[in-house]
Amino acid sequence: MGRRTYESIGKRLPNRMTIVLSNTKKFTDYCNLHTAHSLTEALKYAAGHADLSDVFIAGGAEVYEEAVPLCSIMYITEIDTYIDGDVRFPDFNPSHFKKTVESKIVTDLIPYKYVTFTRTGDQH
Repeated sequence: MGRRTYESIGKRLPNRMTIVLSNTKKFTDYCNLHTAHSLTEALKYAAGHADLSDVFIAGGAEVYEEAVPLCSIMYITEIDTYIDGDVRFPDFNPSHFKKTVESKIVTDLIPYKYVTFTRTGDQH
């Protein structure tokens, strides 16, 4: 995850290795916390550890932008409302993925759905 995302959460994610991307800070406050200077460095670190075979990207926007072309599966929560702001998940070519709606949640607040996008063919 990106540094700002990590700082907004304020701690590592439980029960997994958390790799924070940062050029300005080094995070070593906890066990299972590593700092990398780039997504490439983070992926190399994960590849060198057999217990890190599944890598999940947890934002922010710049990290997602860089990661989408590398993803074979994307787990995305789609919300059914407009939120004012300047940060969005990056555009990607939906024809390169099979979209599966896992579940729809209808609430009085904001309806949303869990969606899986699985890359088809060799569109990396």
